[in-house]
Amino acid sequence: MPGHCLDVTTHAAPYGARLERAIFRDAEGERAYRLFLPAATGGAPCGLVLMLHGCGQNAEEFALASAMDEAAAGCGYAVLYPEQSTRANGLGCWNWYEPRDQRREGGEPALLAGMTRAMLKRHGLDACRVHVAGFSAGGAMAALLMATWPEVFASFGVHSGLACAGAGDLFAAMRLMHQGPAPGQRLAPLPHPRPVIVFQGDEDTQVNPLNALWIVAQALGFERPEPLASHADLRLRLEEGEASDGLTFTRTIYRDSATGVERAELWRLHGVGHAWSGGAPGLPHSEPRGPQAAREMLRFFAAHAF
Repeated sequence: MPGHCLDVTTHAAPYGARLERAIFRDAEGERAYRLFLPAATGGAPCGLVLMLHGCGQNAEEFALASAMDEAAAGCGYAVLYPEQSTRANGLGCWNWYEPRDQRREGGEPALLAGMTRAMLKRHGLDACRVHVAGFSAGGAMAALLMATWPEVFASFGVHSGLACAGAGDLFAAMRLMHQGPAPGQRLAPLPHPRPVIVFQGDEDTQVNPLNALWIVAQALGFERPEPLASHADLRLRLEEGEASDGLTFTRTIYRDSATGVERAELWRLHGVGHAWSGGAPGLPHSEPRGPQAAREMLRFFAAHAF
């Protein structure tokens, strides 16, 4: 059954944009969504970023906490914020650790991919510039979408999240979040390696910072992160930086040794907990002092179209 949108409303938004709110329904289920549509871009179709919130957030809160609308307004990207149903998960988390939601068909990846493709058709967006990003549980689901629907998304971003399919039940998910992958554990690399940009606070007590390097490894085709430091196909560059409000970070850039093409970025945020970097002040899980993750993700996405 092709997906369709119900109870659609539209409103004017800042930056000359429009907001569409509706419920998307297809054979996999239904979810509410919030869609940011930027002002006209001179006739060229907009790209699309699928933004997946963390546990306890909704679409509106995540849009504010991430500051993605403001970043996207001048970059020619629409931003789609699906909202998890508390019927599907009592805490409002995407079910990244459930086996039924770790496969291509029949679970949340299929629903989210279906919603994404419906927005491309509904609004005439550019299917060559579609990307997915998420925070925490949403970041874990973003990695799952890259594994299950690689033909839809050109690249992805994960903030304070986890690698794809590292846990198969809630107990294992909690252990992975707090401890990272177990000694000797191996995670299947993405079937189709994709460029990734990862942000992680080094004082995060909800998601162990060890998980960040596993996301990069998996995206680049490795079962474990150890080869990242010395593999012949990769060239690494480390940069130390400081945001305008004084928060420091380390960025590691991974390039293809033969072509020089950038394949991944890992931003380690020093002194930051479980919070989106460069977000709005006064909101849960938002750290306004850091580098603007939304702008950096859009910069990275713009370089990695199909």
